[in-house]
Amino acid sequence: MGGGVHWAYRPLSVEGGGSGRSQGGFSDAIERHLALGWEREGLAPAAEADRATLCRRLHVVLTGLPPTPEELAAFLSDPSPDPVATWADRLLASPRFGERWGRHWLDVVRYADSVTLRGFVFREAWRYRDLVMESFNRDVPFGQFVREQVAGDLPGVAGTGTLEDRRRGLVATTFWMLGDSNLEEQDKRQLELDRIDEQLDVLGKALLGQTLACARCHDHKFDPIPSRDYYALAGILSGMRQLHHANVSEWTHAPLPGTPEEEARWAAAEGEVRRIEARIAALGKDAAPAVAKELKAELARAKAAARRPMAMAPTESGGTNLPVLRRGNWRTPGPVVPRGVLAAAFPSPCPPIREGESGRRELAEWLVHPSNPLVARAWVNRAWHWVFGRGLVASVDNLGTTGDAPSHPALLDELAAGFLRDGGSTKALVRRLVTSRAFRLSSDPADARVRASAARDPGNRWLARWKPRRIEAEALRDAMLLASGTLDASRRPGAPFPEGLAADFGHEPTEPVRSVYLPVFRNARVPGLVVFDAADPCRPTGAREESTVAAQALYLLNDPFVAAQARALAGRVSGEADAVGALWRLALGRGPGEGERRAAALHGAAAGDRGAAMVELAQALLGSLDFQTLK
Repeated sequence: MGGGVHWAYRPLSVEGGGSGRSQGGFSDAIERHLALGWEREGLAPAAEADRATLCRRLHVVLTGLPPTPEELAAFLSDPSPDPVATWADRLLASPRFGERWGRHWLDVVRYADSVTLRGFVFREAWRYRDLVMESFNRDVPFGQFVREQVAGDLPGVAGTGTLEDRRRGLVATTFWMLGDSNLEEQDKRQLELDRIDEQLDVLGKALLGQTLACARCHDHKFDPIPSRDYYALAGILSGMRQLHHANVSEWTHAPLPGTPEEEARWAAAEGEVRRIEARIAALGKDAAPAVAKELKAELARAKAAARRPMAMAPTESGGTNLPVLRRGNWRTPGPVVPRGVLAAAFPSPCPPIREGESGRRELAEWLVHPSNPLVARAWVNRAWHWVFGRGLVASVDNLGTTGDAPSHPALLDELAAGFLRDGGSTKALVRRLVTSRAFRLSSDPADARVRASAARDPGNRWLARWKPRRIEAEALRDAMLLASGTLDASRRPGAPFPEGLAADFGHEPTEPVRSVYLPVFRNARVPGLVVFDAADPCRPTGAREESTVAAQALYLLNDPFVAAQARALAGRVSGEADAVGALWRLALGRGPGEGERRAAALHGAAAGDRGAAMVELAQALLGSLDFQTLK
């Protein structure tokens, strides 16, 4: 790997340096690297933000929810030397952390609960969604998290082989199955290759920060990824059986293993199904109708008892070496290549593939091997993006030659090496970022250093200040539910739609649960999430768009959901002596300023109806920039 090799492909050094777990050491390292850029660019870092701002910032980044008035008061009165660190530990231990950071990962892997074609519903995809959230809450080491998703269905990959591990491993491989395939494609070989191409695109962007799909038709024009390597990887994925072919193909499922008692109960129920079916067949067409409805009802009950929990998962079918396809056309094959990995990019070869297996086990081990520098870099860069609003490499899905240049490559490498030394702990990584000085910097334009930084560095590439940003669509909806007091925080994981739902068209979820628990239907996306730039579930999304369009203001003014939350919010303060002050505190986490209080009084006097005026004030606050912006 000579000096001319692009930064992204150079190996990481993970030797020495200790575990990196001390807050001070890593925070100092972050500041040290950032200070070099400040000095070079002639920037002075902003002052530290006030405690109320830091409290809201910390809550939203770690949990996706603003602090309640009670939480804010506790933070402001916290006597500990560093309340940010104290509260970071509390929030990282909260189940809300997994809901927030799990949603981030679901963006990256194009999570959905249906396919566009005819609106077919993925009945079991929710198990993967719940597993992802659980993994972040348990702080599953990232290497294990990756191995389970790539090859968790194979023996010995997911943990120690306990029943829980085997269940986790099967569900984790739903990672491969979530693509928006054209299942009506009549050329089934073309369908399979298109599906593998989509999976390689996700694998490359999500885990490696690389664009692989272009190598289907030709050698990559910029990165060291020849078509030979593409088809070496495609050969591995071709060893997964993931479709049942028919006129309209169907994705595969795998039964989740049960306890011995559950297996015995299911087996008995399956025997009962066979017995009843035999009785029905023996009766023939001459059976009395009443006897045949009765038996069919018994059969339905027996089938329900025999139904095993299923995972939307592939099954192993053994590997096949594929030829390089000229221009990606399976009808024009070239030389056959052995299954393998990106041999040109990294010095570590793919381990020998086990006889009779696809090679996914070896692919998983290669991905998380310390000599593969991209996975750790890509994940650390994503974490930085989700904390600060911009990655150290802004093109978070492309760390290759055509992506953006890293602003602080040495810092990213140091963080990635420390992440590996820490055993791949996402919580330890995130804690370092949110306890750093960079996280605490002010965005207040009253600070001359903030104004100077904004003028010299509008994109905040050098992080001399905090750059305000709008909270994401799900966080905005959840904050409205929290402010109105209608959020059902007791919602537990499970299927997000009725069991008998056949298609997603026209489905409108109305449950007051966190947005991560709503179904992600490709033909019936939640309007309030779409208008505020929720991730497109048809493609990997590492960095969401952030638009400002008229439809957003119209939604906040006219949508029934927003109006309902405004009424509920106004109702919460109707009995308060200082209703206006209570309204501001619930919605914005602060009391109204003198000018705001005067405007509220004038509006109430002009409206005549105090109750209606409070509802209108509540809706105005829910639509305000202060409510939408993370400062």
